[in-house]
Amino acid sequence: MVNVTLSLVGANGDEIVFTDAGDYVLTTGLSGMGIPSTSVRIDDSASDGGVWRFSKRGIREMDLPVVVFGTDRVTVESNLRRLSNLLHDKSGGTVLRASYSTGEVWELTQGHYVAGAETTKGEDANVAWSRWVLSMQFANPFWIRQQAESFSVAVPGTGRSLIPDLAELRVTGSQAIGEIEIENLGDVEAYPVWSFQGPADAVSVTSQNGLSFEYAAPIATGSTITVNTAAGTVVDEDGVNQYANLAVAPKLFTLPAGNSSVTVEAVGADANTLISLYYQPRKEVVH
Repeated sequence: MVNVTLSLVGANGDEIVFTDAGDYVLTTGLSGMGIPSTSVRIDDSASDGGVWRFSKRGIREMDLPVVVFGTDRVTVESNLRRLSNLLHDKSGGTVLRASYSTGEVWELTQGHYVAGAETTKGEDANVAWSRWVLSMQFANPFWIRQQAESFSVAVPGTGRSLIPDLAELRVTGSQAIGEIEIENLGDVEAYPVWSFQGPADAVSVTSQNGLSFEYAAPIATGSTITVNTAAGTVVDEDGVNQYANLAVAPKLFTLPAGNSSVTVEAVGADANTLISLYYQPRKEVVH
């Protein structure tokens, strides 16, 4: 049986793990773990009904009913203050982490406390307690897997056989062409991070749907260009902005859920050239 443990991680670096027998216990009433709310646009049409324009997931709203225990009121207050400090978001959002017994870890990021810590308290035999129902909003509605998936292509015969998910670049004249077969294990599209390790005079990447972008400047041996499709950034190994070296009208495409393929072309590639990507799967539901 696969079990999952929930915890909150604050911007201050503290992590509180919810267990059935610890100081912090999640009780009945936890909500918001399923599909987040959706914004849908349907315009009136000339005929019956309407015309669907788009749908997008909205802010994920969650209620976390937490009972905080202690040996006395002083201990409970200390534990409450720890939880309160974890929820402070002046220096960043809160993360809700789901750790599976299989070793996989999925996270909701950019969480912010909204309400619910007004406190209901009580005492039983040798135990003091206080109950908060933490209402939170998460700007990122999807669970992101902490462990990334990676794929690479290289010129054959380079001694890189130990690299996992390595495909070959087929050399034709001064051009090397390779295809990467990708299985996105998430429920929704994922944003890849591309790495182009030189040498190459230019590198282009094309999705199976025809979307593409090209890094149209030389990459020297030992240099690496990183393209982050989520952030829309292009930097070299020193972190210097190289976005201007993209060809006109770049489409920094996402990876659809399920199986897809990507074609990579590198002009001027040799045995040192390595094109790779990694992505973190995203899903909607944790139970």
